Amino acid sequence: MKLIKSVLSALVLGSALIATCHATTFNYRDGQGTLKLYLSFETGLPVVVINTVNPNNLATCDFEAEQCVITEDEKIVCDAGEGENPLIVELRSKRRLKVTSFPESFCGMGASALGSYKLAK
Repeated sequence: MKLIKSVLSALVLGSALIATCHATTFNYRDGQGTLKLYLSFETGLPVVVINTVNPNNLATCDFEAEQCVITEDEKIVCDAGEGENPLIVELRSKRRLKVTSFPESFCGMGASALGSYKLAK
């Protein structure tokens, strides 16, 4: 729980300093795309935005989840709606995340958002 709190604390400090939300961007290491993580200015809960693309056929995965929950085992879990797999983001370190579950209906044929993400420079 310490790791996730330190990552989210950095986001809170960033969003408290400016009126707009401060997002931390992670690049998709297993393909092309990004994962953005920030705290909602209104609710204070994590928001996750994922956009990836399969360079071979240009199919995309696009998903935005608000009001995600933080679990005791260092995961961010976001509901994707009835009948869908939840979005599950595991924090591996302050610089690395891994998406271990993603709602498949938000991806085109051959596209994926599962895998590793590294903090963008």
